[in-house]
Amino acid sequence: MRELMRIVRNQKQIEHEAFYHGSQGCEPTEALAEIGSKFNQQMEVVAQKATPRIKQLEATIDDAHSRLPTARERLDSIIERHNGRLPEIVVPMFMVVIGLFAMLAEAEMLSPFMDLFDITSPLGQHLAAFAVGCACANILHLSIESLTPGRFEANRQRLLRVLGIFCVIGLMWAGITRGRQAAYGASLSGSPLAGFIGNNSVLSMIVYTFFTVAFPLAGAVAITFGMKSAREWREFLFAKRDVAHLNTVVAKAPRELESEQKRLRHELNTLESTRDEWQKSYLVQHQRGAAIGAAQAPKWMVWVKAGFVALVTLLLSLPAMAWPIVPIIVTITAFVGAWVYFHKAWAHPKPHQLYSQQNVEFRNPQGPGGAR
Repeated sequence: MRELMRIVRNQKQIEHEAFYHGSQGCEPTEALAEIGSKFNQQMEVVAQKATPRIKQLEATIDDAHSRLPTARERLDSIIERHNGRLPEIVVPMFMVVIGLFAMLAEAEMLSPFMDLFDITSPLGQHLAAFAVGCACANILHLSIESLTPGRFEANRQRLLRVLGIFCVIGLMWAGITRGRQAAYGASLSGSPLAGFIGNNSVLSMIVYTFFTVAFPLAGAVAITFGMKSAREWREFLFAKRDVAHLNTVVAKAPRELESEQKRLRHELNTLESTRDEWQKSYLVQHQRGAAIGAAQAPKWMVWVKAGFVALVTLLLSLPAMAWPIVPIIVTITAFVGAWVYFHKAWAHPKPHQLYSQQNVEFRNPQGPGGAR
C-alpha cells in the first residue's frame, strides 16, 4: 500500500484511495492509523507554535501580579510623604529661575574683578565672572547636599564641606577686593562716592562681601531645592507610570491569554474533527469498494480512444501530404503510443479512475427482491 498521506490532499482523494483499497482487499487499519498520525503531527505543530506566546503571557501575568503590590506601596509612600498631595514642581522651578538671575547679578558684580586676571574685554569679564559664580554655586550646592545623612560617603562628605568653606572664604576675599577696587575707581574719577566709601570703608567692604557671597549662596540653595523637588517629581512620575502599566497588564493580559487559548483549542478541534471525518469517509468508501468493487471498462474503448488520437494526428499532418510517408509514420506512431497508454490505464486504473467505474447495481425497490 502506498503512503496514503503523501499522495492525498483533500477528502475526495481519500475517498478514491479508500475505494481502491477496499476493491483490492487491503485492510483499512494501516490507512486509518496513517490518517490519525498525520493529523496528530499537525496538531502538535499547531500547539508548538502557540505555546511560546501562551507561556509568555502567563509569565507576564505572574510578573505583573508579583510587582504590582510593591509598585502601589511605593506610590502610596511618595504621596504620603507629601501629606497626600502631589510633589511640588512649579515653585521649585521658579526658585531655580530666581537662582539664575542671582548668578547673573553675581556676574555683573564680579566682572570688574576680572581685571585682576588680565581679562579686559567686557564680554570676557562677564563670562568669566558668570563661570566663577556658577562653579561656586555648584560647590556650595554639593556642600549643602553633604549635610544630608547618607547622601555621600564619609570621606566625600568631609571633602565637600571643606570645599564649601574655602569657597565662602574665596568669595569673601573677592568681595573685599571688589569693595577696595570700587573705592579706588571712585577716587580716580572724582566721584562723590569716593568720600562716602572712604569714610565708611568697613561698611562698604561688608556690603560688597555680603552680596558677593549671597548671590552664589542663593543660587546654591535654589539648585538644591530645585534638584530635590525634581528628583521627587521624577520618582513620583516613574512610580505612577509603573502602577498604570502594571494595572494595564493585569487587565489586558488575561484576556489576551484567554483569546490565544481559545484560538488554539479551535484549531485543535478543527483538526480533530477533520481527522474523524476523513477516517469515517475512508471507512465508508473502503466498505463500498470491498462490497461492490469496480467494473472494468470494455476493451474496445482502448481501440476507440487510440483511433481518435490517430485521426486527430492525421488531420494535423495533412499539410505534409506532399510527402505521404510523413503522415503515415506520424499517424501510426500516435496510434501505437495512444494504444499503449490507454491499455495500461485500462489494465491498471488509478484510484480516481477505479472510483468512477464503480460496479453499481440498479434495483427496483418495488420488486420482492429487487429487479436489475
